[in-house]
Amino acid sequence: MPTKAVMNVAYFCQNHTAKVGKMKYGLALCFSMVFLLAGCGNADENKMVEKTVEQEPAAVEAKPYYSMEEDGSYGYEVALSDEEKKNGAMAKPLTMLSYAGEKDGKHQVFLNTDGVIIAFECSKACDFIKLMYFTDRGEYVKKEQIRAEPGMIAVLALSDASNGYLKRAGLGTSKKDAKWVWFTEKGIVFSKIDKSPA
Repeated sequence: MPTKAVMNVAYFCQNHTAKVGKMKYGLALCFSMVFLLAGCGNADENKMVEKTVEQEPAAVEAKPYYSMEEDGSYGYEVALSDEEKKNGAMAKPLTMLSYAGEKDGKHQVFLNTDGVIIAFECSKACDFIKLMYFTDRGEYVKKEQIRAEPGMIAVLALSDASNGYLKRAGLGTSKKDAKWVWFTEKGIVFSKIDKSPA
């Protein structure tokens, strides 16, 4: 059964592709968002992990949730469903997110794909996530608020960010013209990259 967040993404893709014709939402974005919000594994697997942790009282060294880092983006894995495993699927592509930084106790990570930028924002407690949609030219399109469910990739990435595992990344067509970014409902705020990133 799809989660409310996944259903919201499907609704957004269906209704805003036509309204914002210049944007390249398409199927790739919808699939990216469904992977991003679906998270890593099903509820039974998450319960098994919780029980295992409860049974092992020994201290476990905290580790980030991302699987790899490349050029300032962090790759998060999406678990295969039982149906996909039965059909012989080996793995899904990693969802690559970048860290925009922290401001006023709020962290932001963003996904830049198919001409669309999606920013995810929440504070340390992270009960709800704000999603902000932008064109690749930085034009603000829409915002949504969703409940932060355990296992969602956006939640894992924001947790990594608040725990200090992610390095800030900028936006630009090359390292030479990249700038720090902060996402707002008035648009993307760009600032010059200094030599000591936050």
